[in-house]
Order: sequence, then structure tokens, then C-alpha cells
Amino acid sequence: TDVKDAEWLAKLLRCGLIESNFVPPEDIRDLRDLTRYRKKLIHHRTAEQNRIHKILQDANIKLTSVLSDIFGV
Repeated sequence: TDVKDAEWLAKLLRCGLIESNFVPPEDIRDLRDLTRYRKKLIHHRTAEQNRIHKILQDANIKLTSVLSDIFGV
């Protein structure tokens, strides 16, 4: 059960048999948060680009035969 597991872990911790968890410094945590947020934004952008491309394909507008990247410069 959870109670017995908690008691066992507390006993191991008191005896020094369990190492403490690593908590990175605040600047590293902030960098990780920004990296995760950027990855999420890129994912959303790609999903929207794919959605627009599909809508154009369904409307028989075949831009990919003329352009290699329809969202490029």
C-alpha cells in the first residue's frame, strides 16, 4: 500500500540510502520552459500550414506544382 511504501522510503532516506533529486537552477528551468513553449508554437504553426495546404488542395489549387514552399519568402 502507499502508506507502507511511504514508511519504507522515509526509512531509506533517514539511513542515507536514497540520493536527493536534482533540481536545476532557476535560469536553466526558465530556459527549459522557453524551449518547450517554442516547440509548442512551432507545432501549432506547422499544423496551421498543413491545414491551409489541405484546404487549397481540396479547392483544386495546386500551388506545390509551381512553388516548392508555399509559405516561403
